[in-house]
Amino acid sequence: MKRTDATILFTCRDAGAAHQIKEIMPAFKARGLRTVLAASGAALVILKDAGLRPKKFDEPGDDEKLIDKSLVLLAGSLPSAVFCGLTTIGHGIDEAVLYWASPERLDIPSFQFLDSWGTFNTMRGCGPSVYFAMDRDFARFAKKPSPPIVVTGSPKHYAYSGRDVYSMRLKARKMLGLAEGEKLVAYFGQMPSVPGHWDNFRILADAFRDCDGGKACKYRFALRPHPAYKEDYRPYKRYLEKNKVQYIDASRFRRVEELICGCDVAATCYSTSAIDHAYLSAYSSKPIGTVLYLLAGKRIKSYLNKNFGYVRNPLLERGIGYCVQDKDEAVPLLSSLLDGEAPAVKYFKMTKRLSVKEPCSKIVDTVLDHIRRRYGG
Repeated sequence: MKRTDATILFTCRDAGAAHQIKEIMPAFKARGLRTVLAASGAALVILKDAGLRPKKFDEPGDDEKLIDKSLVLLAGSLPSAVFCGLTTIGHGIDEAVLYWASPERLDIPSFQFLDSWGTFNTMRGCGPSVYFAMDRDFARFAKKPSPPIVVTGSPKHYAYSGRDVYSMRLKARKMLGLAEGEKLVAYFGQMPSVPGHWDNFRILADAFRDCDGGKACKYRFALRPHPAYKEDYRPYKRYLEKNKVQYIDASRFRRVEELICGCDVAATCYSTSAIDHAYLSAYSSKPIGTVLYLLAGKRIKSYLNKNFGYVRNPLLERGIGYCVQDKDEAVPLLSSLLDGEAPAVKYFKMTKRLSVKEPCSKIVDTVLDHIRRRYGG
């Protein structure tokens, strides 16, 4: 098979995965390869905004119907390889396409990018031929036996190297109407049904209220629901209102990196937004705040251990970020992050140890090598 004869089918349903796909797919086009893109859910909007023209894939709720529909997609595109996004919860287009690509069925070379440690999801045990990963720590959390993991660095985060990160921060703060010296705590939500998610949100909201002490001109709070679960965040808004915490609804930020840059404390349980913040800081000319992981209580710790194999992720283990592991720590820790510059400066210096080499060349070369081995040429 000639290189230019190859067709790569990309699929995606997760917002985080879409940000990787939108950087990876153009690298294949640049090498003269034909690409097809199908997406659903939050990923569809992100990929459209990136100008990639994805085909809309409406996902049926039933696995059998999903399997049937994904086979129609494969029959229509006849790919030489598939490159699928990765989503933690449930089944969708990515998992169904990998099911058909498995050696027991269509035997199509298949690939996924891992953008969060310990995150694996398959339908009926059918994973990809190869995983691509951000760093070597991913191998520590792979479930055995695992497909090969090729460390490439992160395409999404490498793209930050071409941006003026600190200017992004100034632009975001202007959009948010923040005055000079105002500190912003932004909560980056995830799937509300995650055990301990609601508990930790309340711990943060209460700590913010107690830290603020009525100093409305000094601190601001922003709520960023997960784009796939916006309607499920009404109780979160009601809780803030009931406790007299004025907040900014940050749903309007289509590009989450702008909000990440604009806040002084990016708070979350385990969202990839925290990883994004670390890499944006690494490429910034000046400090852009800190990350606060919300890990209080047995429920969230048990959930993370069971599903990912850790409570404190590898970045946190390296000292990149701060965390609340008990609710009594929340007020003093949040106060220290908001009242002084030292924590942000320390975090800024730690993020400078992160480095990302150009990743897409290695990704394309690996995919082409598998295509050649599978089909010859």
